[in-house]
Amino acid sequence: AFQLGAHFSGKAINISKTTISHAISYPLTSHFGIPHGIAVFLTLPGIAELNYHIAGPTMQPGLDPEQHRENFLTLFKLFEVTDIAGLTGKLRSISNKLNIKTRLREYGLTRQDLPVIAENSFTKGRSDNNPGIIDKDAILKLLGGIF
Repeated sequence: AFQLGAHFSGKAINISKTTISHAISYPLTSHFGIPHGIAVFLTLPGIAELNYHIAGPTMQPGLDPEQHRENFLTLFKLFEVTDIAGLTGKLRSISNKLNIKTRLREYGLTRQDLPVIAENSFTKGRSDNNPGIIDKDAILKLLGGIF
């Protein structure tokens, strides 16, 4: 059952692709040894917040604003929340329940490491698949918030 679940997860990722949380996780894992799933989850609440508020020129070309809104309404329903604060709160509560350390400093990183992570957070097919256009400064701000 575990292998089948992993297989279907891989198929889902192959179809839908992943976004900037995955791209940021790669340097966190490869340079700093944070397990991949945890590395992805560390930035997920902040990325959800950023993506929720995208509009106009910060939206990827071709993204339908109405579909983007509908996608978040679906997420709210699935997580049994009513807004983005509820969603990010629910994601953070999952980390707490699983005793996942949520601060980069808890993994031995220093503030000087943040630019290295931001610089290496742009992976084709991941960062460019994110609904919002996110630059290095936005990643640095996000990382600073979870330092």
